[in-house]
Amino acid sequence: MNLIRTLIGIRHAHPALDNLGKISFLTDGRPGTALSYLRYDEKEKILVALNPTRNTVTMELAEKDCNELFILGDRPEYGNGFLQLPARSAAIASL
Repeated sequence: MNLIRTLIGIRHAHPALDNLGKISFLTDGRPGTALSYLRYDEKEKILVALNPTRNTVTMELAEKDCNELFILGDRPEYGNGFLQLPARSAAIASL
């Protein structure tokens, strides 16, 4: 129940996650791969990254900096325009 409250709180705090926010997929989410997408509006960009695989994945990001809002599983590493997302984990970050 706390997980759901946390996610609802993030959604309420970030208008880009509202139903009026736009979406842009960064990966195609093929089976066996990670899924990542941006939710954005004129004021902010939010990265959502999900890695259901058994392997760590590295994703290139256009932005160099981000502010982590939520993680599930092991902590990802951000830096120099990359996100390294551990196996079976998820992250939400403000870019």
